[in-house]
This record gives sequence, C-alpha cells and structure tokens, in this order.
Amino acid sequence: MVQGLPVLSKTFERRSFRGMASWAMKCGNCGEAITHSPIDDTKLENFYFPLKPAFPDGGTEFECPTCGHKEKYSALDLFYRE
Repeated sequence: MVQGLPVLSKTFERRSFRGMASWAMKCGNCGEAITHSPIDDTKLENFYFPLKPAFPDGGTEFECPTCGHKEKYSALDLFYRE
C-alpha cells in the first residue's frame, strides 16, 4: 500500500425484489394500487410484451383493500407494476 493515498473499496448494493411483476389498477377513491394478477414470467416474450388479461364486456367490479371503495374496471385501467 502506498502511504498517503486513500484506500478505495468497492461496495456493492444489494437489490431487493418485491416479487414478480403484476397487472394493477388505481383506486378511484384513495389512489392506491390494487393488484389484479401476476404476469407469467416463464415465457421470455412476457418480459417485453406482456398481454393484459381479458375482462368481460362492461368490466368487472373490484373492491380496494385499503379503503373498501368498489368500482368497475376494464382492461384499459390496468397498468404494469414491478
């Protein structure tokens, strides 16, 4: 070691993953994300072009687990969440 020079050490940050990616919707009342369904990670194309799940015509009613607000959602309301 050379005297007078600082010792540089490499530190590596550990990344934590909450789990797999999923489709979610935003509560119209409180704004919290409501998880709809996980995205299948067994197929490579799902990492680049995941397909949204199908909804019946007229949408489906979901209840927010945070505030209890019930609202109808359609596939257009879904967003990708990691």
